[in-house]
Amino acid sequence: QEYLETLSLYLPELMHRVRPNLVFFQAGVDPHEQDRLGRLVLSRAGLRERNRLVYNTVRAHGVKLVVTMGGGYPNSSDEASAAFDTIMQAHADVYRDMAEVYYGRP
Repeated sequence: QEYLETLSLYLPELMHRVRPNLVFFQAGVDPHEQDRLGRLVLSRAGLRERNRLVYNTVRAHGVKLVVTMGGGYPNSSDEASAAFDTIMQAHADVYRDMAEVYYGRP
C-alpha cells in the first residue's frame, strides 16, 4: 500500500514538473508476492493498480508511452504451478490494463 500511495503522490507531480515528450514504463512484475526475487510483495490487484495509475497519469498529460517488460521470476518454474500461472497472468495484465485505459476494452 505504501508503494502505491507514494507512486500516486509523486508521479503526477513529476509529470507536471518534467513535462516529458515520451515516457518509458518498465512494467516488471518482480514486485509481485509470488516473485522469488522481488521484495515488495504486491498482489496481482496491486500491480494492476500500479499499471492503471501509470497509464492514466501519462495519458492525462497527453504523453506518448513505451511499455517494456521485465521481472517476474515465479517461486516455482513448474508451468502447471499456481505461482507460475500468477506471474504469467500479471505479465498479461500489463497489456490488458493498457487496452482498458487507452482503448476502453479489457
